Amino acid sequence: MQCNLLRFANSRRWFRLAICSVLAASVALPVLDLGDNPTLARPAVERDRYGIDKNRYLRQRHTIVPRETLSSIFGDFAVSPELTGRVGAQAKPVFDVGKVRAGNELFAYLDSTQGSYPIFVYAVEPSRYVVFDFRDSVAVYEGKLKPSVLTRTTRGTITHSLYETLDALGASSELVVQMARIFAWQVDFYGLQEGDQFAVFYDEGRIDDVVTELTVRAARFRHKGQDYYAFGFPQDDGTLGYYDPEGNALGREFLRAPVEYTRISSRYSRRRFHPVQKRYKPHLGTDFAAPHGTPIMATANGVVTAAAYAGDNGRYVRIRHNDIYETGYLHMSRIAVRRGQRVTQGQVIGYVGRTGLATGPHVCYRFWARGRQVDPLLLTLPPTASVDAADLDAFATTRNQYVSELTLPPHATD
Repeated sequence: MQCNLLRFANSRRWFRLAICSVLAASVALPVLDLGDNPTLARPAVERDRYGIDKNRYLRQRHTIVPRETLSSIFGDFAVSPELTGRVGAQAKPVFDVGKVRAGNELFAYLDSTQGSYPIFVYAVEPSRYVVFDFRDSVAVYEGKLKPSVLTRTTRGTITHSLYETLDALGASSELVVQMARIFAWQVDFYGLQEGDQFAVFYDEGRIDDVVTELTVRAARFRHKGQDYYAFGFPQDDGTLGYYDPEGNALGREFLRAPVEYTRISSRYSRRRFHPVQKRYKPHLGTDFAAPHGTPIMATANGVVTAAAYAGDNGRYVRIRHNDIYETGYLHMSRIAVRRGQRVTQGQVIGYVGRTGLATGPHVCYRFWARGRQVDPLLLTLPPTASVDAADLDAFATTRNQYVSELTLPPHATD
């Protein structure tokens, strides 16, 4: 008898059902006869961040564990097999139910009046979620959380690298990516010197202390004693371009490098001694060594034509930029884009690794011009368009608003 009771208590499904019954009984309220008194009305619905009625449903948090599936979780919460079996088809236009990730959170909503769990919310990302609603048949829909946006100014003095300095200041790694992209053609991030300084003015959106969006409005970088400024101003397509104080574009059609690297470990060569295969062979790319997990950026706008694992190349991404240029990024630890996806210059497409034939963490950057692989470090690429003459007055107003935010750390000599 005692053993049977223990088995019952240890069963997650039946234990939850028992709790549901107790909660339902405990929250049951007597029915009130409101009569004709219009002042006695049902309280206004108060909704949580996912739009669920907080007064009716009690939210419970569940963290996905390895090899756990949505079907097994729904079963643990006493959702019928018939309803669970229909989830995949209903979710297909919205979300692949087979791709839930261990460590992500799922919220189960207990209906305190019925003692059941008719609503579940799966947090795909900090800003994106999927709702599974079993109240009336099966409904699956996606939602997005609106981040709280704060305007910040961060100032610092370089000690070792931009990443380490910003990390010590508590800044997001996304700020490193954007700074490296904005000043890619003005600042030699491989040759940063101790004592170089920067100030950056930006908008940062957060959800639960996770940075979900970041927009640099203006920045200043003092490198080897010379000041470089960047002011964000809308382009014709609505996106921000970055310009010097006179309105000249800072960018080029391609970034100089796809990553904030520590060194160039191997250059483009028609005859290089391969460190693994121990023989001479062409090396038609440039190897940028960087710590494992460093973000890799698309060096220009384009469409992803490949995002896969391929033998010696390891995990790699290839991007077609136009009818002339293509780029490739090899040996990633993780890919962050999919085939057919349109990407923008500076967007993170993966992370540094050593998959495939590699002796250490790096990205091998390949560059094709009209179908022929060339050395990207030897190309001279034109700048993007500067501010249109008709917009110079508006640009000057924006620039002047930002300048006061770009003072360097106090000990700098201005």
